[in-house]
Amino acid sequence: MNRDLLKWLGAGWMVVAMAACSTSEPDAFPNDPMRVLKTKSSVPMPDEAMAQRSGQSLEKLKRGHSVFMIKCTECHEPRIAVETADPSWLLTMHGMSWNAGIDEADEEALIGYLQVAAGE
Repeated sequence: MNRDLLKWLGAGWMVVAMAACSTSEPDAFPNDPMRVLKTKSSVPMPDEAMAQRSGQSLEKLKRGHSVFMIKCTECHEPRIAVETADPSWLLTMHGMSWNAGIDEADEEALIGYLQVAAGE
């Protein structure tokens, strides 16, 4: 059998196995990086009140929102994680930002926006 075909079959099996082990209960395995994060479907538009509550500039929040809507929604539904205090969330954000080619300034604005939007 072709080696590349075996690699693809192995990768497919791995995905199936991980999906079978996943759960819709976010806290069932709190240290599992594949766990489902709690999210909300509202994606708030930054405004002056949000900026005042967060202590961040409105421009930075708008930049983070823009990065989210342009880059993140290329692969994800427009949903906001509500568990942004979880250290694994931040680590995941750094990895996804790097994979998406988001520069450091945009990543900082994106993370800032998402942390504020999670509390809205």
